[in-house]
Amino acid sequence: MPNGGAARGKPPRVLVPVPSGALLSPEDLAAAGVEPIVFGPPVELPGGGVALRREWVADWAELFCAGNAIDAVVLGAEEPGILAGLLVAALRLDLPAVALPALSPFSVALAAMGVAPLRAGAVETVARVAEAGLPRSGALVSTFSLANALRAGLSAGAGPELIVHLAAVAREARVSGFSPMVRVLAPRAPPSPTRAGSGSTAPPACSPPWGTPSTTRRRWRGL
Repeated sequence: MPNGGAARGKPPRVLVPVPSGALLSPEDLAAAGVEPIVFGPPVELPGGGVALRREWVADWAELFCAGNAIDAVVLGAEEPGILAGLLVAALRLDLPAVALPALSPFSVALAAMGVAPLRAGAVETVARVAEAGLPRSGALVSTFSLANALRAGLSAGAGPELIVHLAAVAREARVSGFSPMVRVLAPRAPPSPTRAGSGSTAPPACSPPWGTPSTTRRRWRGL
């Protein structure tokens, strides 16, 4: 069950995955009045596709949060599957979540969804959200925010893995209509800037930024 914010008289407890980079440290969080609880994602993740890896992390993080009375979750990782797994765990427990700013396509998608700090520093945002217990992660996931995340992630160069993880986020948040959204928005996504430079082999603008339908089907088989 979610904790509903920190108990009166006690600092809120925040899950901090390691490593979280230079943007956030347990010492800074402690100085801001929260109790950082360091979380190490599974070192050995299973094979079998990105969806299985995400669910492995989500189960691990969900049990960790429930067992340690966590009040908020920091989303910080380089691998999209770990980021998605942490968000899924937060959704299952209805905990607030804050994503650390980064430049990866999935991090861009999280920012577009509204779970990244945009107006304040990461430490200040985490402390404020953990203390208030708001906004809950489930309140941030809607048809509108998922559409923003899908457009932003594809424009930043993400491929089918983004769709796989956002579909799981939509399912956990009980938001319907994601599959039709993909059919409408994915073909209209602009080519990634990294693919549209001089001498690139970017597909036409009317095609998804990860390739033609035939190449997409081949890549989906490996997910």
